[in-house]
Amino acid sequence: MRMGTVMRNALSLGGAALLAAVLAAPAGAQEGTVFATGMMDGNETGIGLVGVSVRGSGFGLKPVGVLQGYYLQYTFPTTPDRDSMVSLVGFQPQVGLGWYGMGGSVEARVGYNLVSGQDGGAEGDDEPVVEGEGGGSGVTTTLQAQTWATRPELFGLATYNWGEQYLYTQGQVLMPLGRLGLGAEGVWQQQTGAEGGAANYQSTSFGPVVRLGLSTQSSVSFAGGYKDDNVRDPTWYARLTFVRWGIGF
Repeated sequence: MRMGTVMRNALSLGGAALLAAVLAAPAGAQEGTVFATGMMDGNETGIGLVGVSVRGSGFGLKPVGVLQGYYLQYTFPTTPDRDSMVSLVGFQPQVGLGWYGMGGSVEARVGYNLVSGQDGGAEGDDEPVVEGEGGGSGVTTTLQAQTWATRPELFGLATYNWGEQYLYTQGQVLMPLGRLGLGAEGVWQQQTGAEGGAANYQSTSFGPVVRLGLSTQSSVSFAGGYKDDNVRDPTWYARLTFVRWGIGF
């Protein structure tokens, strides 16, 4: 039996057991978060992602499970006078543990990124990975931390796809001003192990962030700015994100 199959089966069984433990707890002992984000840039890259996170309610060390799905489309140059289009659909379950306090949280999760799609004419696996999602399936590990009691509020995310050898990191600094939050973000992503002598894809983006509180448990935020990678020309990007947290059940 292939090692990849063994790992997928182990993750599936472990994830099912952990999610069952969370869902089997008494009513009101779980807390859910729903999130959705859409991003586009000037190089015809677009991604839409929706997901849900469920964890044990209260403070301290709790189990957590995350399910998210996305659609990604982007172009990249295959010849000097021709671009190819890549369209991908992905689904990623993750499970792990988190520590939750009155002013912040830290989560460590492991899962599997399931990807299917078509490359629009590219041969083999020559297309670069884009936006942390655009390669192939693989085991993923994620570390996420945030604070909401500090001034400014801080957010950090690092996720690695071991199948694609791809690292995606994001950081935000946000100063709350009533219902508004103003700040900045930066994203760094890199394919760390491209095969066949191909250049590793690298991308940097940064810009301002504006968050609007819709209620005490929901918000929408806009981020946009400058984006540069080693495959295409520098361009702009824009991202819209909705989050609804504190859903008890």
